[in-house]
Amino acid sequence: MKKILLIPGIIVLCSLMAKAQISEGGAPEGFRDMSWQTEVRKIILQKPEIKESAATEAYLKPERIGISIPAGIDFVKEANQYRENGKNIFRLAIGSEGAKALGVYYDAFLLPIGARLFLYNKDRSKLIGAFTSRNNRQENAFATEPLPGDLFFIELEVPVGKANEVQLHINEIAWYYKEISGFGDSGPCEVNVNCSEGNNWRNQINGIARIIVKANGGQFWCTGSLINNTRLDNRPYFFTADHCGKNASSMDYNQWIFYFNYESEDCANPSQPPGSKTMIGAVLRARSEYGTSLGSDFKLLELAEQVPSEYNPFFNGWSRSNAPSGSGVSIHHPQGDIKKISTYKEQLLSTPYASGNEDPDEKYWRVIWSETQSNHGVTEGGSSGAPIFNAEKKIVGTLTGGTASCDNLQGPDYYGKFWYSWESNGTDETHQLAPWLDPDHTGVESIPGVAYDQDVVVADFQALRDTVAVGKLMQIL
Repeated sequence: MKKILLIPGIIVLCSLMAKAQISEGGAPEGFRDMSWQTEVRKIILQKPEIKESAATEAYLKPERIGISIPAGIDFVKEANQYRENGKNIFRLAIGSEGAKALGVYYDAFLLPIGARLFLYNKDRSKLIGAFTSRNNRQENAFATEPLPGDLFFIELEVPVGKANEVQLHINEIAWYYKEISGFGDSGPCEVNVNCSEGNNWRNQINGIARIIVKANGGQFWCTGSLINNTRLDNRPYFFTADHCGKNASSMDYNQWIFYFNYESEDCANPSQPPGSKTMIGAVLRARSEYGTSLGSDFKLLELAEQVPSEYNPFFNGWSRSNAPSGSGVSIHHPQGDIKKISTYKEQLLSTPYASGNEDPDEKYWRVIWSETQSNHGVTEGGSSGAPIFNAEKKIVGTLTGGTASCDNLQGPDYYGKFWYSWESNGTDETHQLAPWLDPDHTGVESIPGVAYDQDVVVADFQALRDTVAVGKLMQIL
C-alpha cells in the first residue's frame, strides 16, 4: 500500500527509490585463518606531522580528526597473490605507526563481476565489506570507512581469469589522530535522541547523519540532514554547512563518508559504540561561497547513491519563511559522538552572524538552548551543519557555530537561515536552494518530510480536513 501526499496545487504519488546495497557482508578466507599474516607484504607509511588546524572565522566548529597522507599504491601489483578454492586471492597490509585509525581513499576503483573486497584490522575487531562491482562508480573514486589501529589488511577475491580487469589504486590514506568512533567525546550535558526529548521527533532523527568530511588535506566531523524536495521523489539531497569542507574538490566529495543511525537505543549511553550504516560519496549542487558576513553558510549535496530502505531514512521537510520560530530542536553529532538533541523554548532571534543585534533582514537565527528533563543539550565541534527545526518539525536553518558548550550553557549559537539560503546567496543555481528543492517552481513556502521503506511510503503531515471534495486539494500544515 502507498499513501498519497498532497501539497497545494500538486498531487504526487511518492515513488520508491531503487534499493541500494553499500556492502554485501560476509567474510574472506584470510579473516578466518590468519596463518598467512607473517608472510604478507606490509607497506608502512611515514607518520605525518600533526598541527592543529585554526578556524578561519570566530566560532566556527568543524572538528578536525585526521590528516591525509599520500600513498600511491597499486593494490594488485603490490599485494601477495594466492590461488585458493578456485579463486585468485590478493592480500596486502598497510600501516602507519601511532595512528588511532586508518582509512583508505581510492582514485581508481573498478571491480569485475564476482570480485569481493574486504578490509579488516590486525586484531580483527573490525571487518568491512564485501565491496563488489555494485560499488563501481562512473567517476571511479571511492573510499572505505576507517579501521581502528595503526595496521590493517586488504583482501580481494577475484574469479580466475579476471584479475586483469581489477583497478584498485589507493591515492591517499586517512591518518586519524583522534578516535574515529567519537563515542563518549561530547560534553556531559548532551541529551541522547532516544531520551524523552526526542519522542516527538522520531522521523526527523532518522534523517540526520554524521559525516567524515575530506577537505584541505584533512578529515573533519560534521553533521547534516537528508532533505525533501517538492517532487517528493526521495532524491538523496543532503543539507549541511558550507564551512564543512569549504574548499573540498569534486574528488573530495566523492570520498566523503556518511554515517546513518549512529545513536543509542535508549536514553542512557551504551557501554560500547553502537553500530551504524554508511554511504560513500556525494556531488556538490549548491553552496553559499562567501563568508558569514555575506552568506548564510549552506551547502546542498546529492548523495552518490540512493539511500537503502533498511537505513530507515527520512527526508526532512523545510520552511523558507522568515518568521522566527518560538520553539524547536537541533539534532546533531557533537565531537562525532552518537546522535544528540538540543531544545530551544525561546523565540529565535534574527541577527548577523555572531551578533546579538536584531535585524529581520539578516542571515542567521540566534538560539539559546533550554534545560530539559534529561539535561541541557548544546552544540559542539562536529555539530556543524546540523539542521535547526521549528515547532512544525521543518528545517529553518543550518548550524555555523557559536559559543554554546556544556561549560557555557547560555552561550548563543547561530544557524544560517533557510529563508536566506533559498535564493539570496547568488543569482544562479549553484548558490541557491530553490532550483533544487523546488525544481518545478511551485512557489510553496514549506513542505513536510517524507519516509519510505520497501513497502510503504509515509508522509509526515497533518490535514486541515479528513475529506476532500471532488476537484479540491487538501491543504497541509
